[in-house]
Amino acid sequence: MKNIKNKNKQNKIESLLNSISDNAPGIIILARFDDGVIYQAQKGLANITQNQLIDENSVFNLASVSKQFTAFSILLLAKEGKLSLDDSILIYLPELCAYAKAITISDLVFHTSGLIDYMELAFERGISYTTPLTPEESFADIVKQTKTYYPIGSKFEYNNTGYFLLSQIIERVSQQRFSVFARERIFEPLQMNDTFIVEEYPTINPIVSGYAKNAQGHYELSESPWTHTGDGAVHSSASDLMKWGENFSTAKVGDAELIAKMTQPFSNFTRDGKLVIDYEAYGFGLFINHTLGEISFEHSGGWMGTSTYFMRFPQSKLTLTVLSNRENYDVDLLATEVAKTLLN
Repeated sequence: MKNIKNKNKQNKIESLLNSISDNAPGIIILARFDDGVIYQAQKGLANITQNQLIDENSVFNLASVSKQFTAFSILLLAKEGKLSLDDSILIYLPELCAYAKAITISDLVFHTSGLIDYMELAFERGISYTTPLTPEESFADIVKQTKTYYPIGSKFEYNNTGYFLLSQIIERVSQQRFSVFARERIFEPLQMNDTFIVEEYPTINPIVSGYAKNAQGHYELSESPWTHTGDGAVHSSASDLMKWGENFSTAKVGDAELIAKMTQPFSNFTRDGKLVIDYEAYGFGLFINHTLGEISFEHSGGWMGTSTYFMRFPQSKLTLTVLSNRENYDVDLLATEVAKTLLN
Protein backbone atom coordinates (compact mmCIF):
# COMPACT_ATOMS: atom_id res chain seq x y z
CA MET A 1 0.00 0.00 0.00
CA LYS A 2 2.41 2.64 -1.23
CA ASN A 3 0.21 4.69 -3.57
CA ILE A 4 0.19 7.95 -1.58
CA LYS A 5 -0.99 11.03 -3.43
CA ASN A 6 -0.28 13.94 -1.09
CA LYS A 7 2.69 13.85 1.31
CA ASN A 8 1.41 16.74 3.41
CA LYS A 9 -1.87 14.95 4.04
CA GLN A 10 -0.03 11.71 4.80
CA ASN A 11 2.22 13.49 7.29
CA LYS A 12 -0.80 15.11 8.97
CA ILE A 13 -2.50 11.75 9.38
CA GLU A 14 0.63 10.19 10.83
CA SER A 15 0.92 13.07 13.31
CA LEU A 16 -2.52 12.21 14.71
CA LEU A 17 -0.90 9.15 16.31
CA ASN A 18 2.00 10.97 17.96
CA SER A 19 0.57 10.38 21.42
CA ILE A 20 0.42 6.60 20.92
CA SER A 21 3.26 4.64 22.49
CA ASP A 22 5.09 2.09 20.35
CA ASN A 23 4.91 -0.39 23.24
CA ALA A 24 1.21 -0.09 24.09
CA PRO A 25 -2.04 -1.26 22.46
CA GLY A 26 -2.30 0.48 19.15
CA ILE A 27 -4.38 1.86 16.36
CA ILE A 28 -4.53 1.84 12.60
CA ILE A 29 -5.93 4.48 10.27
CA LEU A 30 -6.58 3.42 6.70
CA ALA A 31 -8.29 5.49 4.02
CA ARG A 32 -8.64 4.58 0.38
CA PHE A 33 -10.15 6.35 -2.60
CA ASP A 34 -11.64 4.00 -5.17
CA ASP A 35 -9.00 5.13 -7.69
CA GLY A 36 -6.39 3.43 -5.52
CA VAL A 37 -4.92 6.39 -3.61
CA ILE A 38 -4.24 5.24 -0.06
CA TYR A 39 -3.41 6.98 3.21
CA GLN A 40 -2.29 4.83 6.09
CA ALA A 41 -0.85 5.26 9.55
CA GLN A 42 -0.49 2.83 12.43
CA LYS A 43 1.24 2.68 15.75
CA GLY A 44 1.35 0.33 18.70
CA LEU A 45 0.98 -3.36 19.30
CA ALA A 46 -1.58 -5.97 18.35
CA ASN A 47 -0.33 -8.12 21.22
CA ILE A 48 1.82 -6.69 24.00
CA THR A 49 3.35 -9.93 25.27
CA GLN A 50 4.31 -11.06 21.77
CA ASN A 51 5.46 -7.58 20.74
CA GLN A 52 3.39 -7.95 17.58
CA LEU A 53 2.90 -4.76 15.58
CA ILE A 54 -0.46 -3.59 14.25
CA ASP A 55 -0.77 -3.34 10.48
CA GLU A 56 -3.47 -3.17 7.79
CA ASN A 57 -4.01 -6.94 8.00
CA SER A 58 -4.45 -7.10 11.78
CA VAL A 59 -7.90 -8.50 12.59
CA PHE A 60 -10.05 -6.57 15.08
CA ASN A 61 -13.41 -7.23 16.68
CA LEU A 62 -15.57 -4.66 14.84
CA ALA A 63 -18.23 -4.60 17.59
CA SER A 64 -21.24 -2.60 16.32
CA VAL A 65 -19.60 -1.81 12.99
CA SER A 66 -20.77 -5.41 12.39
CA LYS A 67 -24.41 -4.32 12.20
CA GLN A 68 -24.16 -3.22 8.56
CA PHE A 69 -23.26 -6.78 7.53
CA THR A 70 -26.31 -8.12 9.36
CA ALA A 71 -28.58 -5.58 7.68
CA PHE A 72 -26.99 -6.28 4.30
CA SER A 73 -27.72 -9.98 4.78
CA ILE A 74 -31.36 -9.17 5.47
CA LEU A 75 -31.51 -7.18 2.23
CA LEU A 76 -30.00 -10.08 0.29
CA LEU A 77 -32.72 -12.41 1.60
CA ALA A 78 -35.41 -9.82 0.87
CA LYS A 79 -34.12 -9.41 -2.68
CA GLU A 80 -34.47 -13.17 -3.15
CA GLY A 81 -38.06 -13.05 -1.89
CA LYS A 82 -37.29 -15.16 1.16
CA LEU A 83 -38.62 -12.52 3.55
CA SER A 84 -40.17 -9.07 3.47
CA LEU A 85 -39.03 -6.10 5.50
CA ASP A 86 -42.68 -5.55 6.44
CA ASP A 87 -43.10 -9.07 7.79
CA SER A 88 -43.97 -9.51 11.45
CA ILE A 89 -41.05 -10.99 13.31
CA LEU A 90 -43.46 -13.55 14.78
CA ILE A 91 -43.41 -15.31 11.40
CA TYR A 92 -39.79 -16.21 12.04
CA LEU A 93 -39.62 -16.06 15.84
CA PRO A 94 -42.95 -17.56 16.98
CA GLU A 95 -41.58 -18.12 20.49
CA LEU A 96 -42.08 -14.42 21.24
CA CYS A 97 -45.26 -13.28 22.93
CA ALA A 98 -48.25 -11.97 20.96
CA TYR A 99 -47.29 -8.32 21.57
CA ALA A 100 -44.44 -8.81 19.07
CA LYS A 101 -46.86 -9.38 16.18
CA ALA A 102 -46.79 -5.65 15.37
CA ILE A 103 -42.97 -5.58 15.26
CA THR A 104 -41.65 -5.83 11.71
CA ILE A 105 -38.21 -6.76 10.45
CA SER A 106 -37.79 -3.08 9.54
CA ASP A 107 -38.40 -2.15 13.18
CA LEU A 108 -35.47 -4.34 14.17
CA VAL A 109 -33.25 -2.82 11.47
CA PHE A 110 -34.11 0.79 12.35
CA HIS A 111 -34.10 0.48 16.16
CA THR A 112 -37.81 1.27 16.49
CA SER A 113 -39.02 -2.06 17.90
CA GLY A 114 -39.38 -0.97 21.51
CA LEU A 115 -37.70 -4.18 22.66
CA ILE A 116 -35.49 -3.89 25.71
CA ASP A 117 -31.78 -4.47 25.10
CA TYR A 118 -30.79 -8.06 25.88
CA MET A 119 -27.73 -6.70 27.65
CA GLU A 120 -29.95 -4.87 30.12
CA LEU A 121 -31.89 -8.06 30.74
CA ALA A 122 -28.62 -9.84 31.48
CA PHE A 123 -27.48 -7.12 33.87
CA GLU A 124 -30.79 -7.43 35.74
CA ARG A 125 -29.88 -11.07 36.38
CA GLY A 126 -26.50 -10.09 37.77
CA ILE A 127 -24.54 -11.05 34.67
CA SER A 128 -21.61 -8.87 33.69
CA TYR A 129 -19.63 -8.51 30.46
CA THR A 130 -17.08 -10.97 31.85
CA THR A 131 -19.66 -13.58 32.89
CA PRO A 132 -20.47 -16.31 30.36
CA LEU A 133 -23.72 -15.63 28.52
CA THR A 134 -24.96 -17.65 25.55
CA PRO A 135 -27.24 -16.49 22.73
CA GLU A 136 -29.74 -19.12 23.84
CA GLU A 137 -29.90 -17.59 27.32
CA SER A 138 -30.44 -14.12 25.90
CA PHE A 139 -33.13 -15.35 23.54
CA ALA A 140 -34.87 -16.97 26.49
CA ASP A 141 -34.69 -13.62 28.35
CA ILE A 142 -36.33 -11.89 25.37
CA VAL A 143 -39.03 -14.55 25.08
CA LYS A 144 -40.02 -13.91 28.72
CA GLN A 145 -40.86 -10.28 28.00
CA THR A 146 -44.57 -9.47 27.71
CA LYS A 147 -44.51 -5.91 26.39
CA THR A 148 -42.30 -3.40 24.64
CA TYR A 149 -40.36 -0.63 26.33
CA TYR A 150 -42.23 2.02 24.30
CA PRO A 151 -44.94 1.89 21.59
CA ILE A 152 -43.67 0.01 18.54
CA GLY A 153 -42.41 2.31 15.81
CA SER A 154 -42.85 5.48 17.85
CA LYS A 155 -39.23 6.10 18.84
CA PHE A 156 -35.68 5.60 17.66
CA GLU A 157 -33.66 4.01 20.43
CA TYR A 158 -30.41 2.30 19.54
CA ASN A 159 -30.72 -1.29 20.60
CA ASN A 160 -28.68 -4.48 20.33
CA THR A 161 -31.64 -6.84 20.68
CA GLY A 162 -32.95 -5.97 17.23
CA TYR A 163 -29.75 -6.96 15.45
CA PHE A 164 -29.27 -10.04 17.60
CA LEU A 165 -32.77 -11.16 16.56
CA LEU A 166 -32.02 -10.33 12.92
CA SER A 167 -29.17 -12.83 13.02
CA GLN A 168 -31.60 -15.45 14.36
CA ILE A 169 -33.99 -14.67 11.51
CA ILE A 170 -31.17 -14.94 8.95
CA GLU A 171 -30.27 -18.36 10.30
CA ARG A 172 -33.84 -19.65 10.24
CA VAL A 173 -34.59 -18.34 6.75
CA SER A 174 -31.28 -19.37 5.16
CA GLN A 175 -30.95 -22.56 7.19
CA GLN A 176 -27.30 -21.69 7.72
CA ARG A 177 -25.28 -20.40 10.59
CA PHE A 178 -25.02 -16.64 10.20
CA SER A 179 -21.24 -16.98 10.16
CA VAL A 180 -21.50 -19.33 7.16
CA PHE A 181 -24.08 -17.19 5.34
CA ALA A 182 -21.97 -14.04 5.71
CA ARG A 183 -18.81 -15.84 4.63
CA GLU A 184 -20.37 -17.38 1.53
CA ARG A 185 -22.54 -14.46 0.46
CA ILE A 186 -20.41 -11.41 1.43
CA PHE A 187 -16.86 -12.03 2.59
CA GLU A 188 -15.71 -14.62 0.04
CA PRO A 189 -17.21 -12.87 -3.03
CA LEU A 190 -15.46 -9.64 -2.00
CA GLN A 191 -12.23 -11.52 -1.22
CA MET A 192 -12.38 -10.28 2.37
CA ASN A 193 -10.08 -13.10 3.38
CA ASP A 194 -9.36 -11.78 6.88
CA THR A 195 -13.02 -11.31 7.78
CA PHE A 196 -15.17 -13.76 9.72
CA ILE A 197 -17.75 -13.98 12.48
CA VAL A 198 -16.48 -15.35 15.77
CA GLU A 199 -19.00 -17.54 17.57
CA GLU A 200 -16.84 -18.72 20.46
CA TYR A 201 -14.42 -16.95 22.81
CA PRO A 202 -11.57 -17.37 23.29
CA THR A 203 -11.07 -18.08 19.61
CA ILE A 204 -8.32 -19.87 17.73
CA ASN A 205 -8.69 -17.35 14.90
CA PRO A 206 -5.75 -14.91 14.54
CA ILE A 207 -7.12 -11.70 16.05
CA VAL A 208 -5.54 -8.82 17.94
CA SER A 209 -5.64 -8.89 21.73
CA GLY A 210 -7.93 -6.32 23.32
CA TYR A 211 -6.85 -4.15 26.24
CA ALA A 212 -8.22 -1.73 28.81
CA LYS A 213 -6.51 0.34 31.49
CA ASN A 214 -6.81 -0.92 35.06
CA ALA A 215 -7.15 1.27 38.14
CA GLN A 216 -3.38 1.79 38.22
CA GLY A 217 -3.36 3.02 34.62
CA HIS A 218 -1.71 -0.07 33.19
CA TYR A 219 -3.06 -1.97 30.21
CA GLU A 220 -4.44 -5.43 30.82
CA LEU A 221 -6.30 -7.91 28.65
CA SER A 222 -9.98 -7.14 28.23
CA GLU A 223 -12.35 -9.59 26.59
CA SER A 224 -15.84 -10.97 27.01
CA PRO A 225 -16.94 -14.60 26.70
CA TRP A 226 -20.31 -13.55 25.18
CA THR A 227 -20.97 -15.25 21.85
CA HIS A 228 -23.85 -13.28 20.33
CA THR A 229 -23.94 -12.45 16.64
CA GLY A 230 -25.83 -9.89 14.59
CA ASP A 231 -25.20 -6.91 16.83
CA GLY A 232 -21.44 -7.56 16.79
CA ALA A 233 -18.89 -10.39 16.42
CA VAL A 234 -17.68 -9.64 12.88
CA HIS A 235 -13.88 -9.54 12.94
CA SER A 236 -12.03 -7.85 10.11
CA SER A 237 -8.93 -5.97 9.05
CA ALA A 238 -8.58 -2.39 7.85
CA SER A 239 -7.52 -3.75 4.46
CA ASP A 240 -10.66 -5.87 4.11
CA LEU A 241 -12.90 -2.96 5.08
CA MET A 242 -11.56 -1.06 2.07
CA LYS A 243 -12.97 -3.83 -0.14
CA TRP A 244 -16.30 -3.60 1.65
CA GLY A 245 -16.38 0.17 1.26
CA GLU A 246 -15.73 -0.01 -2.47
CA ASN A 247 -18.71 -2.35 -2.81
CA PHE A 248 -20.94 0.64 -2.06
CA SER A 249 -19.95 1.90 -5.52
CA THR A 250 -19.34 -1.29 -7.47
CA ALA A 251 -22.18 -3.39 -6.00
CA LYS A 252 -20.16 -6.50 -6.77
CA VAL A 253 -22.22 -8.14 -4.05
CA GLY A 254 -25.87 -7.12 -4.13
CA ASP A 255 -26.81 -4.58 -6.78
CA ALA A 256 -27.23 -0.82 -7.13
CA GLU A 257 -30.84 -0.98 -5.95
CA LEU A 258 -29.88 -2.91 -2.83
CA ILE A 259 -27.04 -0.51 -2.02
CA ALA A 260 -29.36 2.47 -2.49
CA LYS A 261 -31.88 0.94 -0.10
CA MET A 262 -29.20 0.14 2.46
CA THR A 263 -28.02 3.74 2.56
CA GLN A 264 -31.45 5.39 2.64
CA PRO A 265 -32.49 6.59 6.13
CA PHE A 266 -35.83 5.38 7.38
CA SER A 267 -38.78 7.76 7.47
CA ASN A 268 -39.05 10.18 10.38
CA PHE A 269 -42.81 9.55 10.45
CA THR A 270 -44.50 6.66 12.22
CA ARG A 271 -47.05 4.39 10.56
CA ASP A 272 -49.84 6.65 11.81
CA GLY A 273 -48.19 9.86 10.62
CA LYS A 274 -46.60 11.12 13.82
CA LEU A 275 -43.00 12.24 14.10
CA VAL A 276 -40.62 9.55 15.36
CA ILE A 277 -39.33 10.50 18.81
CA ASP A 278 -35.56 11.05 19.04
CA TYR A 279 -35.26 10.40 15.31
CA GLU A 280 -31.83 9.84 13.81
CA ALA A 281 -31.10 9.27 10.14
CA TYR A 282 -30.33 5.55 10.25
CA GLY A 283 -30.19 3.18 7.33
CA PHE A 284 -29.35 -0.50 7.30
CA GLY A 285 -26.73 -0.73 10.02
CA LEU A 286 -25.37 2.73 9.16
CA PHE A 287 -25.94 6.28 10.29
CA ILE A 288 -26.52 8.58 7.31
CA ASN A 289 -24.81 11.88 8.07
CA HIS A 290 -23.74 15.05 6.33
CA THR A 291 -20.02 15.45 6.92
CA LEU A 292 -17.79 18.12 5.38
CA GLY A 293 -20.41 19.07 2.83
CA GLU A 294 -21.30 15.61 1.61
CA ILE A 295 -23.26 12.56 2.65
CA SER A 296 -21.44 9.94 4.68
CA PHE A 297 -22.39 6.44 5.79
CA GLU A 298 -20.83 5.61 9.12
CA HIS A 299 -20.94 3.58 12.30
CA SER A 300 -18.92 3.22 15.47
CA GLY A 301 -18.17 0.11 17.45
CA GLY A 302 -17.16 -0.31 21.06
CA TRP A 303 -16.79 -3.45 23.13
CA MET A 304 -14.36 -4.93 25.60
CA GLY A 305 -10.86 -4.30 24.29
CA THR A 306 -11.92 -2.76 20.99
CA SER A 307 -12.88 0.61 19.50
CA THR A 308 -13.77 0.88 15.81
CA TYR A 309 -15.11 3.34 13.26
CA PHE A 310 -16.13 3.01 9.61
CA MET A 311 -16.96 5.79 7.16
CA ARG A 312 -17.89 5.79 3.49
CA PHE A 313 -18.17 8.98 1.42
CA PRO A 314 -20.01 7.99 -1.79
CA GLN A 315 -19.48 11.31 -3.57
CA SER A 316 -15.71 11.30 -3.04
CA LYS A 317 -15.59 7.50 -3.30
CA LEU A 318 -13.60 7.35 -0.09
CA THR A 319 -13.59 4.59 2.52
CA LEU A 320 -12.06 5.36 5.91
CA THR A 321 -11.64 3.20 8.96
CA VAL A 322 -10.00 3.58 12.35
CA LEU A 323 -9.44 0.43 14.40
CA SER A 324 -7.94 0.15 17.87
CA ASN A 325 -7.44 -2.59 20.44
CA ARG A 326 -7.83 0.02 23.19
CA GLU A 327 -11.16 0.00 24.97
CA ASN A 328 -13.11 3.31 24.96
CA TYR A 329 -10.75 5.07 22.56
CA ASP A 330 -12.11 8.13 20.72
CA VAL A 331 -11.88 6.62 17.25
CA ASP A 332 -14.83 8.71 16.04
CA LEU A 333 -12.99 11.96 16.68
CA LEU A 334 -9.89 10.58 15.01
CA ALA A 335 -11.87 9.45 11.97
CA THR A 336 -13.40 12.91 11.64
CA GLU A 337 -9.96 14.52 11.73
CA VAL A 338 -8.74 12.19 9.01
CA ALA A 339 -11.79 12.98 6.89
CA LYS A 340 -11.16 16.72 7.32
CA THR A 341 -7.56 16.24 6.23
CA LEU A 342 -8.51 14.33 3.10
CA LEU A 343 -11.64 16.16 1.98
CA ASN A 344 -11.11 19.81 2.91
